[in-house]
Amino acid sequence: MSKRRARLPKPKQPLHPEKARSWKPSWRGLFTFSGWILAALVWTLDLPSKVDDFYQHRNQAWRHIAPAILNPKTYEGRWTNDPELRPDVNLITDGSQPNDNGTVQLYLEEDKQGNFSGEIETSRMGSSLVAWSRVMVDGHIPLWGGFDGTVWDVQGGSRRALAFFHLSTSDEMGGQAIQFSSDSNFSQVLPSKTVLWRTDAKMSDGKMGSEYKKVLMQVVRERVGTK
Repeated sequence: MSKRRARLPKPKQPLHPEKARSWKPSWRGLFTFSGWILAALVWTLDLPSKVDDFYQHRNQAWRHIAPAILNPKTYEGRWTNDPELRPDVNLITDGSQPNDNGTVQLYLEEDKQGNFSGEIETSRMGSSLVAWSRVMVDGHIPLWGGFDGTVWDVQGGSRRALAFFHLSTSDEMGGQAIQFSSDSNFSQVLPSKTVLWRTDAKMSDGKMGSEYKKVLMQVVRERVGTK
């Protein structure tokens, strides 16, 4: 009767050198991974100050990346449609500040909060029922671009909107001009369309509206006649 030989367990094969390296912990990788976590943690902790810094400088940054139709710098400053003050003509002066005789004269500035305010003077207001031809404006840049402005004055102790207008970029004069437009409903105080260009000329002080003056004088005569 033959005896069965007991099977001995096979010796384990040593791992291939490449496989052996694959399972060994990589201290260099672990250190790199830990450094990444630390950097992310520091960045996260510093995020509020970064957001606050960006918010404080958002307007300056926007001026460098925004297209012209959305850039506040496009609409800031003094504007006129006086043909004698076109920047593409040879202006000869004696060094003094010239007077602005444009039928539309506009001044806009932006404050730290991004709000626009200024003044406007038009020849149409000088011939209208508006008390004075130089009044206030304010406005903003809408999401679709350009500039939407409101012409207003103080009447009866409160603010009253006189008209609305829109500014957009223009290709005239090498892109240094803007298009001024207004609805025909406000034709008594604003032109429906005109091109404005930058100027350093002195803005007109304005004058009393001729129609307003007539009504005012009529009221005065009536009051004098009743005494």
